[in-house]
Amino acid sequence: MIGNLKLTGIKSKSLSLKKKYQIIARVSRQFVADKKLLILCISTFSSLSASIAFAQMRAFEFLIDRAFTSSSILFLVLTAIFMVLSTLFRSAFDYINSLISAHFAGKLSFEIRSHTLNCWLRQDMASMSRRTEGESSYKINDSSAMVVSMCSVVYTQAPSNFVLALAYLSNTFYTNWQLAFAALVVTILALWPVNSVGKNVRAINLQLENIHIYTNQKIIEMVTHIRNIFAFQAEKTVETHLQDLLTTQRRLSLKSAYIIGRLGPMVDLIGGLAIAGTLLIAGTQIQGGTMTSGQFLSFTFSLILVYRPIKILVTLLIPLQAGIIGSEQIFDILDSKPSILDPVAPKPLESSQGMLVFDNVDFRYPNNDVEQQNMPALSGFSAIFTPGKKSALVGPSGGGKTTCFNLCMRLFDPDSGSITLDGHPLN
Repeated sequence: MIGNLKLTGIKSKSLSLKKKYQIIARVSRQFVADKKLLILCISTFSSLSASIAFAQMRAFEFLIDRAFTSSSILFLVLTAIFMVLSTLFRSAFDYINSLISAHFAGKLSFEIRSHTLNCWLRQDMASMSRRTEGESSYKINDSSAMVVSMCSVVYTQAPSNFVLALAYLSNTFYTNWQLAFAALVVTILALWPVNSVGKNVRAINLQLENIHIYTNQKIIEMVTHIRNIFAFQAEKTVETHLQDLLTTQRRLSLKSAYIIGRLGPMVDLIGGLAIAGTLLIAGTQIQGGTMTSGQFLSFTFSLILVYRPIKILVTLLIPLQAGIIGSEQIFDILDSKPSILDPVAPKPLESSQGMLVFDNVDFRYPNNDVEQQNMPALSGFSAIFTPGKKSALVGPSGGGKTTCFNLCMRLFDPDSGSITLDGHPLN
């Protein structure tokens, strides 16, 4: 229950770390395994960019120390030239990496959507009727986008930022491992609020997905039955209902943004304290002569620059959580098995006389609503339609006329009884 809305879509449940890993592993096997070359290129250019970043810091320390000891402007000029050239190379590698990542995301998006749509089209009416149109369209479109975003996080953004953070951290440890270790311990504390924030965001995202599904369904119904809405002058009622849905959706979106927004300042505060403390200690070491000016500048720049990729890695956990939710919805379609199956050795219909017989047929439409499940569409229905004669099905609305035609076309199978054509069962 969300506000005054009773939603029966996605169930909210917490997932263990093992279950999350299994979901990501399955997505990788099913959609990413054939893109190893793209992933290799992304990893290669990310590693090259990180290697240049590490070389920048090491060369910067060396040249600065030589500039201060020799009092020569030549080393300062060489430092500036080296930093400009190395930055140009890093920018080129990052640009190529972004193009490959965009190609990876586009190809992945096409394959996930097309594969999900194909699986959905291969289902039967019984399986489709268990979901509303809004739920199916949301799973095919929006959930696919969430899975693509998760894969982009896992295979493009996370590796590039991880190797970059590793390069800067390696330089800090190479320069002064005691200070680097202290800074790393404080930085790890920044991950503490992520777990609670991730759980809250997951719960809200589940509610938002239910709202999106329900809203999509109501919009589809509104467009489909627009003549009835005009005929009964129900525009105001429909408008009020949709406004309630959009208001609830807006409230949940703001709540999610509020929770996610708290993560940034918390990480900033912890990271700022780590930087301030290590710089204070480093300053005292310079005064004591245990650290050179080049080491101090190299350590300081690495410590400041490593903060950005670590912060990005922390915030990437949010789309990762959303992607796990989207993966569950995608697999709900992919794992659906049709209830209407063709026989192992079907008999070809070479010629048909047209003798159609319903023999004591019972049928209920599959539906998530328990009340509708208990209402039979046909109960003990028997009829013989002989060839060469005109037959008419007459009855009130909801009497089962359309159901008979649905069963004739084998969009559904009867719960009991049989339907035969020239003595051959339709199934």
